[in-house]
Amino acid sequence: MALVHQHLYGSDSLCRVNFAAYAREPVEGVQSTFTAGDSRVDLDFDLDPVELGIDQALPCALILNELVSNAFKYAFPGGKAGQIRIFFRRPEPERCELIVRDDGIGLQAGKLHGQETSLGCASSRS
Repeated sequence: MALVHQHLYGSDSLCRVNFAAYAREPVEGVQSTFTAGDSRVDLDFDLDPVELGIDQALPCALILNELVSNAFKYAFPGGKAGQIRIFFRRPEPERCELIVRDDGIGLQAGKLHGQETSLGCASSRS
């Protein structure tokens, strides 16, 4: 959240932040925390220059941090290499999309900590 405020104070407006300009910094910070300088996990950004008010920027920043942290924690065990892709765009005037994808190990089909779930599981049909 401090980074959002830092970007606000460095911009022309104290009530809006360019989320695309902001998003790289915390994601790269999370990367350096989890990989200690080892660049085995590549980051790929596809970010539209969307300005958000503080009321939208803070929740988006928290969600982005959580998703990227979880990808680094769980998707690439044992030094596995991979990629995390971050997409951010505004497809409609009142709607934003934030997507975080990784090519890590995924979840066991239908299970999360022993419980049934569909989170992150690809389904296949025969």
